[in-house]
Amino acid sequence: MQQFFERVHGPGELMHGSDMSDAEAIEWASERFPSSNFCLVREWVWHEFLFSDDVASELRMQQIQPVMIRANYVVFDSAGRLGKIWKSSSEFP
Repeated sequence: MQQFFERVHGPGELMHGSDMSDAEAIEWASERFPSSNFCLVREWVWHEFLFSDDVASELRMQQIQPVMIRANYVVFDSAGRLGKIWKSSSEFP
């Protein structure tokens, strides 16, 4: 699987997720981030983007990291968007 992702996305570092069950992960996220929506995902890819120093500085001032997570499979969406048309990737501040 690692070779497939390197061919598609370029070389990268394999990152393992949690050993929690789906129910445990949902409970953990709900307790830790009670005022936030979240998604539990499988088969995800973390993308980091490089920008010029000027753009990177502007992003830092807005407290935005130049990253994106793309998920192939959404297990749970606390906002209830499953089954609706929505983007499967989000920017993370």
